[in-house]
Amino acid sequence: MIQKPDINLPFFSYGVFRPGEISFLCIKDYTKSITPLKIKGKLLLRDGITLYTHNEIDRVDGYLIDFNQNDADKAYKVINDLEPENLFEWGIIDTLENISFNILIGKSPKNGTEDILESDWKTIWEDPFFKSAIEVLDEFDDEEFDFNLKPLFKLQMKYMLLWTIIERFTFFRYSFKGNPSSKNTKLSLDPYFIEALKKNTTGKREIVRSDDPKTKITFNPENPKKSIEYYYQIRCNITHRGKAVYNDYDKVKKSFYELFEITKFILKKTKEECDLILKNINENYDSAAIDNSSSPKL
Repeated sequence: MIQKPDINLPFFSYGVFRPGEISFLCIKDYTKSITPLKIKGKLLLRDGITLYTHNEIDRVDGYLIDFNQNDADKAYKVINDLEPENLFEWGIIDTLENISFNILIGKSPKNGTEDILESDWKTIWEDPFFKSAIEVLDEFDDEEFDFNLKPLFKLQMKYMLLWTIIERFTFFRYSFKGNPSSKNTKLSLDPYFIEALKKNTTGKREIVRSDDPKTKITFNPENPKKSIEYYYQIRCNITHRGKAVYNDYDKVKKSFYELFEITKFILKKTKEECDLILKNINENYDSAAIDNSSSPKL
């Protein structure tokens, strides 16, 4: 294996890095050409992430991506920033057609993974958090506030599930590593978030940190960064607060419905963007992907 990719070589993308997937959006602006390619190997699944491992029997569908000469270093930096070192390492593959390219190879492929067939891995958009979890949040109606706090607890459960969906999205969209704060900051810069925030919210409001009552966070539709911090602080208050209070119900309810609409809009618009990218690529390639016999250079 190699420590760093050769920026003069193209990149073989598979799994969540394929065109049409969320993570591809991080490198799309640096691409010069994209060619469907099928290579020897197998996909494994670990925590929802597809890992490549070499074998001589199976085939992996992917795309060979050539980056613009002046952007190759930027593209590979983005990929390096996205992928965690505990999951992937770089390798180089040489094909019989004398094509060489960089590929992310799964580390410790036998540990904590499950076998998947290429035909079974369709798209990250089929992830249950982007489908079933959204449906669950749509199915449960709210109850009127009661001093036994059961309606509040149910609402808090919905809000926590919503943040699980958001964190799943930011994991694939911005980084497989990093802390929630950095990913939330990147989400606040997303044009889809900014558009949805303005469409679904009005007015300013404040919340204090449950672990530091002297610190206030202000929600402001004109300030996306502060707004996502406000929504996230409510999530933190739910996990940190020992005893809920009456005012929490209205705050959580309002924030949940705003953020739920914002999240659905982001997912919808991001998927439309991904689908259009894949559609344009497929229109340029009417035939099946090129099938290359290949072996890794270690």
